[in-house]
Amino acid sequence: MSRLKHAKELAQRQGLTVLEVVQTKGDHIRVRASNSMGWVANFILPFTPSDWRGERNKAAEFRRFARGTYNPN
Repeated sequence: MSRLKHAKELAQRQGLTVLEVVQTKGDHIRVRASNSMGWVANFILPFTPSDWRGERNKAAEFRRFARGTYNPN
């Protein structure tokens, strides 16, 4: 599975609607997503799959945003 598709699925599993997933020029992944309250936010993820803690932390950030208790903007 590609890293972009994996990032999209990670956000969707946490309850977000993914609007866009792109690879940045700096080799990161930018996920633009909205929650059920209509808030839209950008999230930056590392492109390398070796940082397993970073992925878990980002999933927690997605969950907080989906609940409306966190706004990264």
